[in-house]
Amino acid sequence: MKWTYRKLPRYGLHVGDSDPHFGEPVSRNHACAGQDEWLTPREVARITKLSVQTLANHRSQRAGIPYTKLGTGRAGRIRYRRSDVERYLTARAVA
Repeated sequence: MKWTYRKLPRYGLHVGDSDPHFGEPVSRNHACAGQDEWLTPREVARITKLSVQTLANHRSQRAGIPYTKLGTGRAGRIRYRRSDVERYLTARAVA
């Protein structure tokens, strides 16, 4: 199967590039993971023990957990994939 290079809108990366958040290669299905559960910022704050404002600061700095904005402008709804939240927590685990 041949790799197709397409721009992934969330990161501005191409398939095969290294993911800046987790240091692993971006797969073909990373941007369209399909059956993953979507979480609100409040749910993510509860899981990660970060405040909702800290998550907002991370988004404005393009740091932290990858997110998706559903809609445009200020009215767009912010959602996080559960798998991205779990990967974020795993990457920051102290042995």
